[in-house]
Amino acid sequence: MKDLSKYSKRVSSELGLIKIANGLANVIQDQPSRLKVVGLIGDLGSGKSVFVRSVIQKLGYEGHIPSPTYTILEGYESVFSNIDIYHLDLYRLPNEQSSLRRSYRVIDEIGFYDLIKKENLIVFIEWIDLFQEIEKLADLIVKIDTIDDDCESRVLNFLIKNDCLELVLSKYIISD
Repeated sequence: MKDLSKYSKRVSSELGLIKIANGLANVIQDQPSRLKVVGLIGDLGSGKSVFVRSVIQKLGYEGHIPSPTYTILEGYESVFSNIDIYHLDLYRLPNEQSSLRRSYRVIDEIGFYDLIKKENLIVFIEWIDLFQEIEKLADLIVKIDTIDDDCESRVLNFLIKNDCLELVLSKYIISD
């Protein structure tokens, strides 16, 4: 993964976070095959679910989009141009060494490994950094750091696997 901290973006509100999420939705609309796995890293309350929810809404989904903290996985079929979108939250799965194997088994049981073999889908994974094996699958990681006490101001850093994706992201997210 290439650290593109030179392409970090600072936002001063949740609306700024949503604007960047909408930029990612534009990337998906323009180049839907460029992304398969998008990881999100950030503290509790940093805006990971808001970010994913905003992307899904921008792509045209009009229904309720809950955080998958308790369900672990939520799916949205044919959201845009026959692309299925899944939202996975790994926070509640134990990631300490003693129970890591059990957590990977749970991830397998919910169908994650079969899911990512499918064509025409994008999986957003919150807390991807807790599971290195899954983190390696990411095409893009969005790291959200809050920089004030009220969690309004944030810095988003992008970790990108390939140069082509970097070009597309710079068009919609970085250069605005």
